[in-house]
Amino acid sequence: MVHSKGKNLLSREVAAKLSRAVCIFDLYSNDPDAYALSDMLKIPLIMADNLNDDLHNKYVLSMRPHYSVISQALYDVAMYFKYDEVAIVYDERKTRLASHFYAKARTEDRFNVQLIPELDLKDPKKTASSLQILQNTYIKNVILICDQKNMADIMNQVLRVGINDQDYKWFSSDVEVAGPNKTYPSILGMVGLSLHLSSEDAARQLEMISSSVGGGGVPLSPVVYAAMNDSLHMLTRVIRSYITVGIWQNIYPSTSTDSCPLKTKPSLVGPKLLEKLQTITHHGLTGRVSFDSNGKRTSKRALDILNIAEDGVEKVGSWKPNPKNNQDPITMKNVNPIMWLGDFAELVKCHNPGKPGKRFTKQRKVFRITAVIEPPFLEWSNGSIETRPVSNSSLQGFCLDILNELSRTVGFDYKILLRKDTTYARKVDGKWTGMLGDLIEKKADLALAPITITSEREQLIDFSKPFWDFSMSLIMQKETEDEVQLFAFVKPFDGLVWLLTIGVVLFVTVMMYAVDLFSPFGHRAEARETGEGAGDEFNLFNSLWFATASMLQQGGDNTPKSPSGRILAAAFWFFILIIISTYTANLAAFFTIKQSKRSINSLQDLVKQDKIKYGVLNSGAMKAFFESSQVSLYRQMFSQMRQQNSFVSSTKEGVAKARAGGYAYLTEQPYLDYYNQKKPCNTMLLENLLTAKSYGFGLQRNSPYVNELSVAILDLRENGFIEKTRAKWWDERSECAGKKDAKPESTTSLGIQNMAGVFIILLGGVAFSFLFVVIEIKCKRIVNMLTKNQGSSRKVSRSQTIKPNEVCRESIDASQIPVRVVVSQGPKQLKPVVLQEQPAPSQEEEPSGWRAWFVRWI
Repeated sequence: MVHSKGKNLLSREVAAKLSRAVCIFDLYSNDPDAYALSDMLKIPLIMADNLNDDLHNKYVLSMRPHYSVISQALYDVAMYFKYDEVAIVYDERKTRLASHFYAKARTEDRFNVQLIPELDLKDPKKTASSLQILQNTYIKNVILICDQKNMADIMNQVLRVGINDQDYKWFSSDVEVAGPNKTYPSILGMVGLSLHLSSEDAARQLEMISSSVGGGGVPLSPVVYAAMNDSLHMLTRVIRSYITVGIWQNIYPSTSTDSCPLKTKPSLVGPKLLEKLQTITHHGLTGRVSFDSNGKRTSKRALDILNIAEDGVEKVGSWKPNPKNNQDPITMKNVNPIMWLGDFAELVKCHNPGKPGKRFTKQRKVFRITAVIEPPFLEWSNGSIETRPVSNSSLQGFCLDILNELSRTVGFDYKILLRKDTTYARKVDGKWTGMLGDLIEKKADLALAPITITSEREQLIDFSKPFWDFSMSLIMQKETEDEVQLFAFVKPFDGLVWLLTIGVVLFVTVMMYAVDLFSPFGHRAEARETGEGAGDEFNLFNSLWFATASMLQQGGDNTPKSPSGRILAAAFWFFILIIISTYTANLAAFFTIKQSKRSINSLQDLVKQDKIKYGVLNSGAMKAFFESSQVSLYRQMFSQMRQQNSFVSSTKEGVAKARAGGYAYLTEQPYLDYYNQKKPCNTMLLENLLTAKSYGFGLQRNSPYVNELSVAILDLRENGFIEKTRAKWWDERSECAGKKDAKPESTTSLGIQNMAGVFIILLGGVAFSFLFVVIEIKCKRIVNMLTKNQGSSRKVSRSQTIKPNEVCRESIDASQIPVRVVVSQGPKQLKPVVLQEQPAPSQEEEPSGWRAWFVRWI
C-alpha cells in the first residue's frame, strides 16, 4: 500500500511508487489528481464522495449513493418537515447535486426555492457575501450541500453573519462530522444525512486505529473509514479470486523505470479488477455494497438522519429510498426531539471561531415604519402641525404607544415614513399599493397600523401575533326615542284585564251584600235577633268599600261573620294575591329592563328596509369579504352597496355620513367605539356582526423579527399593558355623557316621567275626595233643613189637637224630677245616687270663624 502523505500524486517520488499500483482509494473529496492518475494507469479509483457524471472515467467507483439519490432524500426531508420556503447553500464542488435538488424542488408548487450563489471557500469575503444574500431572503429553512470537511468553516461564517437565530433550521446533505467539526460550537443543531452503519463500534475502532497510526491529512469521520474498509475488503476478495485461479501473475503490472515511471504500458490488472468489482456484492459495515456498470453504488440501504447536539451525534431518524405500500420514506425516532441550529443560538452567541471569548455585538436595528394618520391609532400630537418628514415626537396614538414599548423590550430604533394617503392595502392593475405595497416592495420593515389579518395578506407579508381581537360592528344615527307616557304603569295589563278586574270588584260587592243579606249568621241577622246595631255593615256602599280596600291590600272596616261570607272573602283575597303579584312582577320588568326599540337589530333587518343605505370602506378586508362571500345575505348586501355606490374612501367619511342620518357604516368595532364616544353623540352601535377578526402589525415576508415582536406582544397582552393603553385612548377620551366607563347593564333606574301617572292618580283622588266632602256637607244641610221644617209642622199640628189631660201630662217631664236612689249590697250601703236634672236641649249653635266662612262659601 502506498500512502501519498499529502504529496502531489503526479510527482516523480509518488509516481514511481504508484507504477505498480492496482487500485487508488480517495479518502478526500474529488481529488482531481486521483482522477488523472486513475485514467492514466487504467486502474480503479474507489472514492468516498459522490460520483460526478461529468467526469468521463469508467474506472471511478463511488462508495456513496449517487447524487440523484441524495437529492431525492433531501426532497423527502423537505416534504416531511413541511417546508414552504427553502434556501440552497452549496460550495462550488457540489454544483451538480445542488442543481439537481433545485430542479426537483421547483416541480412542487408548495416550495418557494431560492438558490444562493455558490460559496467560494477560497475567498472568505465572497463566502460572507453569499451568506449575506441568504440573510436578505429571510428564509429560515436552509439546505447545506458541501463536503463534510468544509462544514465547520462554512458554519463559522454563518455564525459571523448572524443567520443562526432561533428560527433557523439547517439540514446538510452530509453531516458525517470528524476532526475539528466536532469541537466548533457553530455546528451545534445541524441535522443531515449519513451512510447507515451496521456497527458503529467497529467504525469508531477504525477511526481510532487511523488516528494512532497517523499519516497527516484531514481527520475523517467513522463513516468514511467504514466505507473504505468495505471497499478494501471487496478488492481483497477480487485479488484472492485471481490468485486462486492462477492469472494474477499474468495481469500484475511490471516495474517501471525511474526516468519515466508512468510511461509504462498499462497492464491488464485495471480492467480485470473493474470487471470483477462490478459483479460482486459485499456486506460490510455500511451495509450491502455493489456497483453498476457506471460505477454507481446500487445499494438500496437506508440513510441515517443525524443530529449534532452538545453531548455528541445522535441518530434521530432514517430515510428509505423506495418505501412500499405508500409508506413515508422518512421515519423519525420519538425518543428525543430534534435540536435545530436555532435552538443553540443563545448558547453560541458568545463564540467567535478562532478567537474564544470575543462576543459579537448585534447592531441595533433601525426599523423603517410605514404608517397612516388614523385616530386614535395614530394622530398628530397636541400642538403639532402636519409636516414632512415626520418626527417621532409629533405623533401620538394607541399603536405608537405599543411601538415604543416594543422598541424598549425588543431593542430597536425606528423612523416613521408617513404616507400621504390612508390606504392600507389596495390592488391596482395587479399591483398592491398602500402600506401593504410598501412591505412587499421592501420600502418599509413594519406597518404601524391596525391591519386585519387575512389569509390573502398572509401569503404576501408576515404578521406579528394579534394585539387586538374584535368583531365587526355597524354605526348609525340614533333613532328617535318614544314620547314619555305618564300612565305607563297601566302597561303591565291590557285593557281587557283591567276591565275584568274592575268587574270582579263590582261583582264581589254585590255578592258580599247578598250573602250578608240572606245569611242567618251575618251582621243583618244578628242585628234583627239582638236588636242591637243597624246591621248595615255590608250594605252596598260598605261592601264596595270592603272590596276596594281589599283590592288595594288595605283592611276594610268590617269583615264577614257568616261562613259563606268568609269563603267569598277568602276566594276574593286569593284572586287579589295572584293579580297583585303578577302586576308587581310585570311592572318591575316593564320599567327596569331595557326594551330594544331599534327598528334595525341585525343585518337581516338592514337588508329588509330601504330607508337607510349602508356601505363599507372602498378598499380593505371588509369589502373583500363581502365581494368574495358565498353567503346569500352577504352577496345581496354587496350587490346593494355596489348598486347604490355607497362605499366610502375612509372611516371618517363613513362616520360623518352615519351622523348625518340615513346611512349605516360597517367596519371594525374599535374604530366605531372611538367615533361613537365623540360629539355630537348622536350615533349608536349594532355590535358583534360577522365573524371575529384580529389586528396585527405587518412585516416583510420572512422577516427575522416576527418571532421577537410576537413574543413581546403576547407579553404586553398578558401583563395588561395593551388593555391599559386601550382604556387611555378610548374610555378616558370619551366626550359623551353616559358612555365613559359605561358598563353593559340590562336595567335602569326609574325617573319621574315613568311614575308621574301614579302621582296624578293620587292628586286626582285627593281632589275628588275634597269635592265629595263639599257635596256631603251640602247634602247634609239640605237634609237638616228638610228635617227641621217637618219637625216644626208636626209640633203645630199636635198643639191644635191636644187634650187637656195631655197638656198636664206633657207639662210634667219626669226627667226634671229629682230622684234619690239607694242601692243596697249586703251589709254595705253605697252612697246615694242622685239623678241630676237633664239640661234642656239647646238651640243649634251657629258656626263661627273659618267654619262659618266655609259654610257660607258652600
